[in-house]
Amino acid sequence: FAEGNDWLNSRSSWDDSAVSVSFVCTNRIQGHQAQDQNAFVIYRNGFQATHGNLHSLWGLYQLTDGYNTLLIDGSGQASGGNWDEPTQTVHDIGNVPRFEEGDDYVYIVGDASDAYYTNAGQFGNGEERLLDIFTRELVHLLPNCVVVYDRVVARDPAHMPTWLLHTDDAPVFTGTRLE
Repeated sequence: FAEGNDWLNSRSSWDDSAVSVSFVCTNRIQGHQAQDQNAFVIYRNGFQATHGNLHSLWGLYQLTDGYNTLLIDGSGQASGGNWDEPTQTVHDIGNVPRFEEGDDYVYIVGDASDAYYTNAGQFGNGEERLLDIFTRELVHLLPNCVVVYDRVVARDPAHMPTWLLHTDDAPVFTGTRLE
């Protein structure tokens, strides 16, 4: 866990068949950061959950729809602010309030409640906050199980979240389990 950057990578081992899980939820620190609060990537013998940069034909893909996080009403996250324009508010849009690890697990909580605004635009701040709560808990149960649990409370129940999961191959549901 990179404290201060609020970025995690957990590996089950250094074997070729290891599971690697990455997670990010951090404040914007510069203008080229992706709009990817509470996003994760899972790798085991290939990407199981991927993101837009891995298949982008035009460089770094920064918009929310390319990451495993949420859209609200079909729109992505605010960019966090425009430091060239002092009249705009800079939102502290992500943080990790809890992280712990044990011999058989890694646990992290990301809080991106302040990442979604009306009229945020591609690189804008937005006007009114859309969510009261968007926390994501991710548990890597070593060696090869990953659990993701979201709490999402919209300020207006009409605001609809869309859960994004990017994969190279179509996922298969077995009962309530996604593989």
